[in-house]
Amino acid sequence: MNKEIDSAALSPSPMLVDLDRANDTMRRHGIDLLVGSRDSNLYYLSGHAPDSVLNHFFDTWSAALLPHNQDPPPCLITSEYDVAYLATHPTWMPEVRLFGSEWSSAAGLLKKISDGEGVHTELRPRLARIYQQSLSTREA
Repeated sequence: MNKEIDSAALSPSPMLVDLDRANDTMRRHGIDLLVGSRDSNLYYLSGHAPDSVLNHFFDTWSAALLPHNQDPPPCLITSEYDVAYLATHPTWMPEVRLFGSEWSSAAGLLKKISDGEGVHTELRPRLARIYQQSLSTREA
């Protein structure tokens, strides 16, 4: 059975933060960077709200980084565990950085998906692309 994915689920999350207001507030108070890591702040800045964040499955959390005047670009930092959520609920933020270890089950699965192993689904290309992009941002 071939089930189509709802295209609305693949659209970037809405931008809740008012960038003009945020930039003005940061300028007035001499703030270079906003960091949102609490559930509500993370969602407000990035639109990212997977179960792992809301239910604290891990003792590591995601963070949304919003630099003054978006220079460098806004960035979501999250666990590789959330890559499937990102494939179906992308953030509006232009940069996504993943963290995790090469030996974790999520990393092993993502590598297999990237290598073309396993069952093909409509999400495979999106998952592979997110994983490949994350490789270029990891430190050796």
